[in-house]
Amino acid sequence: MLSDDDDEKQAEEEARAAEKKKPQMPPRSHSASSGGGAMRQIVTASFFVSSSRRSASDRKKNPHHRLTDEERSDLARARWKRAYRRLSLVRQADKHVQEKAKQKVERDKESSSAAKFRVPVDVQHMSLVFRVWRSDAPHHRAFWLATLGYFSSFFSTFAVAALLPITRDALNLTDVDINTANVASVVGTAVMCTFLGPVCDQFGPRLSMASLLLITAPASFAMACTTNSATFIVCRCITGISLAVVVGSTFWTSSMFSSCIVALVNATTAGWGNLGGGVSNFLMPFVEQGIVAISPSTITQYTAWRVALFLPPVFQCLMGVLILVLPGSQDLPDGTYHHLITTGAKHRPNSLAAMRRGWQNYRTWLLAIVFGMSFGVELTISNVIAPYFYDAFGLSLAKAGVVGSSFGLLNIFARSLGGFLSDQSATRFGMRGRLWTLYLMQISAGCLMIAFSRCTALSPAIGLLMTMALFVHTSKGAMFGIVPFVSKRALGVVGGTVLGVGALGSVVQQGIFLAISALAPPTVVSTDRLCLLIVGMMMVTVTLVLLPLVHFPAWGSLFQSAPSQLTFDRSLTDEIGYYISDYDEDEVRRGVHLEVAAFAVTSAETERHPSQRSMSGASLVDVKTDHEDEDDDEEEEEEDDDCKS
Repeated sequence: MLSDDDDEKQAEEEARAAEKKKPQMPPRSHSASSGGGAMRQIVTASFFVSSSRRSASDRKKNPHHRLTDEERSDLARARWKRAYRRLSLVRQADKHVQEKAKQKVERDKESSSAAKFRVPVDVQHMSLVFRVWRSDAPHHRAFWLATLGYFSSFFSTFAVAALLPITRDALNLTDVDINTANVASVVGTAVMCTFLGPVCDQFGPRLSMASLLLITAPASFAMACTTNSATFIVCRCITGISLAVVVGSTFWTSSMFSSCIVALVNATTAGWGNLGGGVSNFLMPFVEQGIVAISPSTITQYTAWRVALFLPPVFQCLMGVLILVLPGSQDLPDGTYHHLITTGAKHRPNSLAAMRRGWQNYRTWLLAIVFGMSFGVELTISNVIAPYFYDAFGLSLAKAGVVGSSFGLLNIFARSLGGFLSDQSATRFGMRGRLWTLYLMQISAGCLMIAFSRCTALSPAIGLLMTMALFVHTSKGAMFGIVPFVSKRALGVVGGTVLGVGALGSVVQQGIFLAISALAPPTVVSTDRLCLLIVGMMMVTVTLVLLPLVHFPAWGSLFQSAPSQLTFDRSLTDEIGYYISDYDEDEVRRGVHLEVAAFAVTSAETERHPSQRSMSGASLVDVKTDHEDEDDDEEEEEEDDDCKS
């Protein structure tokens, strides 16, 4: 008879022999943690020890009982079924732990990347807040550099317009020469805006803005040395080219701030940049008079204006250098274009494809023509308003400059007000709210322009001018609450085209001034009033006719509501299908479209009607290509095969 110790030893030997005959489990993947393997060993060992102890205790109760081969086989089979069941549970728990760990790593990665920003950011690291009093990198520093860079170009371009009553006498300029120079300036702006959009898409806004400011600054210096009408016109054309930096500034802020506040930020950047024109009209006459006051016996006003014109290009060169070298100045929240493309974090842009997609979108051209009736009016008024009050109401040069500057100085808040109203309308009504805000503001501006053209008293004329300026600047701010949503891939192309064609609106309007001046009207005053009347009627007509034609598949238009039920698939009736349609199949296969897809997800939350915003839990993880879905299916099939084996 065997003792109890011998029975336990025999049971343990049987367990070890059965373990050697156990079928091998499929090997663990490299991603499996060491803790899971240790856990399986502990469970297996505890099972064999407990089984051995149970067998020994049974034999103690019946010491004469010996197991038959069939009983041993049944016992071993039962043991391995329980062991495999326990191991399966352990494996599932181990997989769950790994998934939790992977999610924690991703969250830690996101929090660490977001921690480097001093403002709350979205999934694309764009700022969710706009705090104008801050200048921390990269979001708010980009805002201030873009704003001051644009301001310097406006200040430099319109400095000579503020001194035009003196300049035209010093250079013996005719009305035809002045209008030709104004048209040449705006043509330069329009052409460069259209060209600078693809440049921003390809090289980023920093390099584009700084290069343009530094290249055009010598023309501003040369303006102070001009001696005849021909050089005056050429210099005005080149200085007008510098105004195209508005494309870079708008592109820059649209890349730094989230879609929920993009209208406010864009409007503030462009509004405070346009403020350079008003500051120039206000400041330059006093600078000229101050230079004369230094030495009245040796410096006349016909010499002082040349000295005064050296001030604006110095500031323009300074801003061009700061945009390039100031620490924290970068194109995107995560770095400069060059750094991101070099490290593989960003695909190299295809500017030709972006140009094709941007120009094929009919919304680009409709919005551009409508914008020509607000931005074009601003450029036209900035060129003619000071001479108009000087001639029509007999004001002195300084007083005419102050009154004329009021039109541009309202940019300090009016354009931001338009962006704010656009964002608030989108919060309550979606994209249709943005369209209605622009529609009402611009029609009101046109009606006020008509009233201003018929006013012959000074005080009412000043009141109408300031009220008209308020609505003109507000409509410009509302416009750039819509432009960023036309095409994310061709953002620079769309923005440049809208601004370029908008500047061409000023060419048409100043062409009207030039044509009517050539017909030799009775007086200059009656000519200007007739031109202002025609421009006001154009504003109302174009806005009434063209803006209702702008329609977004997922958001509707002015007089057409959005689809009653929106899906979130790849059809053209939703945001993802709309934005990804700018890419071909090869680009989608390579994942070039993912950044745009993320923008589509965020824009759905801001531009849909509130009753249709049901995507609060959506993220970039939900946006996959067909090839990614196939890869996920293959991984699931492999896991099922492992479990079956």
